[in-house]
Amino acid sequence: MHNIEQESKNSFCFYAGLFGVLMSAVSLFQMFAVGSENWLAFAVMFVELISITAFSFLMAKSRFTLPLLFSSTVLVLLMNILFILTLSFSLIIVFLLIYSIVILSIFWANGYTTYLKQRYAYKKKEELEWQNKFS
Repeated sequence: MHNIEQESKNSFCFYAGLFGVLMSAVSLFQMFAVGSENWLAFAVMFVELISITAFSFLMAKSRFTLPLLFSSTVLVLLMNILFILTLSFSLIIVFLLIYSIVILSIFWANGYTTYLKQRYAYKKKEELEWQNKFS
């Protein structure tokens, strides 16, 4: 049962991260296509690059995923607020906000942080064992 749970968490991290990267990339390309030389478009591009990084870390199952995912979600929220204040609208950024909140909630509620920390500790331990065997 333990291996099935680990495989489930591995699959979740990979596919949730992959879909997040794709949504962020679509938003980034939208800003390249639509937002020409506008300060708002450059701000969105910056936030989308951070979002791509956060979801890439989720795909890689890094132990730094939670802080990056949290900061990315906050920045996407701020970007949506900025869009409202400037009377602009981007449906993909609204979807990205909803998706980020859902993934962050699932990540936090199901103990993925401890799973990633345990995975990191196991990899470090295995790496140390291999170094001791070779030296």
